[in-house]
Amino acid sequence: MSLGVGVILKATDTALISGTCHCAILQVALLVLLKIFQAVGRFLRVEEIPTLIIEHVSRRLGVDCETHLVFSDSTVYRHRTVVLITSA
Repeated sequence: MSLGVGVILKATDTALISGTCHCAILQVALLVLLKIFQAVGRFLRVEEIPTLIIEHVSRRLGVDCETHLVFSDSTVYRHRTVVLITSA
């Protein structure tokens, strides 16, 4: 699977994440899920997400975060729901 590092942030992406999440780390997580879903057409398990993608997205957002994403099942469910509604 090659997502490349050229993740392009659109104005609609930044509006979506800022309107959905108030915590910067959760904004990174949501944007990572969104971009992977757009590129691959499905959700990856959190442990399958390449650290390079997480690093790149966090740099683009100006957020200093870990190279692995850790969040609750309810957060993953909520983020996936937002991605599916946005992608419909």
